[in-house]
Amino acid sequence: MSALPKEDEKITLYGLARSHLDDADGNLSVAIDSLTELLLRDRKLLKLLIEQVCREAIKSYTRVAQGNTRFAIIQSISSAARRAQGEALNRATMKLLLDYPLGGGRKLRDATRAEIIHSADVYEKIAQTNGQRAKWLRLIAQSVPDGKCVGDVISEDRAKELFEESAK
Repeated sequence: MSALPKEDEKITLYGLARSHLDDADGNLSVAIDSLTELLLRDRKLLKLLIEQVCREAIKSYTRVAQGNTRFAIIQSISSAARRAQGEALNRATMKLLLDYPLGGGRKLRDATRAEIIHSADVYEKIAQTNGQRAKWLRLIAQSVPDGKCVGDVISEDRAKELFEESAK
């Protein structure tokens, strides 16, 4: 089992998870159980990963909190109920839009033109990527009859062809 990286590689939880998933032929529950057992046996390795995992969790939760702020701001201005509550509320709500946090945490009100363009470019790239993935998965779905699994009817080469077609 390739559970641990080579000596010159940095040990990361992601790397260990990837290795265990590969060793388990993609079976999530087997990989999870295997890595969990390793970490419970090897306290030194577990301790090494704790700071990394906490840092990643903090980063993730901070991004979620920022996303929730974005969602609340957009919701507050886009609901029909808000629009119906009158001009004064609309003016107050519009101030909230300027509090919209951009990718680095800077509020829209404090952003430069270049920072706004960068944020718009990031959102556009995400939209394009997700759009292509959706198109690709729909092309895959069209080829899979009810009751069958993708691997029963689509080869890796065909999946690649459909992926390339979805990029057009």
